[in-house]
Amino acid sequence: MLVSFTDGILDLYDGTLKALDDVADMVARHPAPSALAAASRALAPTGEQDDDITVVALRRTWLPAPTAAV
Repeated sequence: MLVSFTDGILDLYDGTLKALDDVADMVARHPAPSALAAASRALAPTGEQDDDITVVALRRTWLPAPTAAV
């Protein structure tokens, strides 16, 4: 899974680079993009924010090549 996020996600923790470990743990616990988005929303406080909180998560699913008809 490819995950990109703004620094607002780090602010949900302690706002330092140590928060990268916390974000990595959250990604490991939520391997589906929809689950990661839900977990991020659950961490975000309600109401007006000083900074944006953005997460983009993409997962590529491998599909086998179709077999050729003989």
